[in-house]
Amino acid sequence: APNYLQVFPDGSVKRFAPEVAPTSEESSGGYKSKDMIIDPPKAITGRIFLPDIPGPCTSSLPVLVYFHGGGFSIGSTTWLSYHHFLGDFAVVSHSIVLSVDYRLAPEHRLPIAYDDCYSSLEWLCSQVSNEPWLKQADISRVFLSGDSAGGNIAHQQEVSEAEWREFPAVMVYVAGLDFLKERGVMYAKFLQRKEVKRVKLVETENKSHVFHVFHPKSEATCSLQRQMSEFMKNN
Repeated sequence: APNYLQVFPDGSVKRFAPEVAPTSEESSGGYKSKDMIIDPPKAITGRIFLPDIPGPCTSSLPVLVYFHGGGFSIGSTTWLSYHHFLGDFAVVSHSIVLSVDYRLAPEHRLPIAYDDCYSSLEWLCSQVSNEPWLKQADISRVFLSGDSAGGNIAHQQEVSEAEWREFPAVMVYVAGLDFLKERGVMYAKFLQRKEVKRVKLVETENKSHVFHVFHPKSEATCSLQRQMSEFMKNN
């Protein structure tokens, strides 16, 4: 798809490059954000979104780890649309969000993306006591999420074949006009066959693939954020 990715004869790559969002360690829109280096040699980075917490807060916050989509070959947590979606979600859900920038194909082929994202989970666990922005993170309440290829990555981080029955809960979102809708429905049925304790399938009608990325401020996206937030509160 030349509009998204071009690979030239010399091996160089040109990617779709939409507007990116700078971080702000001062509150903006109800949250602040900053970039973190997860693994310097491998160039794995992440962006943390922290909701405003008025006054002294003694309660811990759940953590959402988000893996962006893009066919494993494009995408970044720095994209303006992802920044708005995840920052707003941190506010709605009152949670800490870690969005991961993993290495991309074709320069870095699978399973590198899977491995990078697993490294981000290890980093999260190791930094809770060291990183000030994670001091209120409840490491016992970590949720994995992603869109498109990022959803595939979230699946790969989960559990071994023998552990599916012990997996607590999964919510699968599909868009009514998405060409991958049936794949999402099949995935929900797969989880049910594996006897995952709670599986919920939610369809947003009349919306296309990754609508929340293309329209991060839409009512449909706001509804998605509320549903995700409710899922986290109940699990």
